[in-house]
Formats: sequence, structure tokens, C-alpha cells
Amino acid sequence: VWLFVGAACLPLPVVRSPTLSNSTHTCFSDLGVKQLSPGASIALVTVAELFGFVIPFGIIACCTWKMRRSLRECPARPQNAGEKEKALRMVSMCAAVFFVCFTPYHINFPFFMMVIENIIRDCALHRGTLRFHPISLCLASLNCCLDPVLYYFMTSEFQAQLLHHSC
Repeated sequence: VWLFVGAACLPLPVVRSPTLSNSTHTCFSDLGVKQLSPGASIALVTVAELFGFVIPFGIIACCTWKMRRSLRECPARPQNAGEKEKALRMVSMCAAVFFVCFTPYHINFPFFMMVIENIIRDCALHRGTLRFHPISLCLASLNCCLDPVLYYFMTSEFQAQLLHHSC
């Protein structure tokens, strides 16, 4: 999955550059974008969306569905029922975190590119897209923080400590 995402992101540093920005203090979301031909822009957005989101999301959704089905079909002894339920929750939460973090960015990205290429001229859509872009980037970056936190809070050691201290 991450090889697809990495390959899809390779063109992005090429079309973005700090030398294209008007500011001396520039974060990644404010980097200037090289003007591309309409064909190159469409190809870039299509490749980025397919390999950077649609295919990884499809793989994650399919694997999540298969793991959940496998866990549900496998008979569990009564003492393992809690572990099985915890595994089901973990699989579902990982997929949900991916969806919540990356979907807003990948919905906004085609609009953002159309704004940058001056295809979108509607003032409200133009402004909304540019305002939402850094928010969607923050959400996408949040995935790196949420996954380890999710794994930590789902561990049996953490849950045992929580139960021990709440009694």
C-alpha cells in the first residue's frame, strides 16, 4: 500500500518549489506550484488520486473486510472472546482513521489543482478550496499521530492498567 502512495507522491515535489512562492517563510502547503499544461495537470491529479488514495483505500477496505470476516467466522473459546472483539475493533478503527484523515484531502485536491490552474473561477469555491487545503493537509498529517496512539490505547497492557486504576 505504501509503495503505491510513495510512487503517487513522487511528482508532487517536482511541481512544487519554494522559489515559486512570494514568501520567504513558506510551509509546504504554501509552496508555489509550477504552471502545467491542462493535460499534465489532469494526469498528475489522476495518478495522485488513483495511486495515492483510491487504490490504497480499496486495498485497506478489502483487507479490513476480509480480516473482520475471518475473525467472526473463527470460533473462539470463551476466554478468547474479549481478544477477538478487541482485534475486530482494532481493525475497524485503523480503517476508520485512514478514511477520516485522508478522504478530506483527496476530495479537496482536484479542486485545489483546478484553483491553482485557474480553471475554477467561482470566487466562493476558489476561496473555500484554498481555505480548506491546509486543514485537509493537517488532517492527513494527523494520521501519523493517531495510528500509534490508537495502537497504544488498544493494547491489553493499557486496558489492564486502566481497569486496575479505576477500581
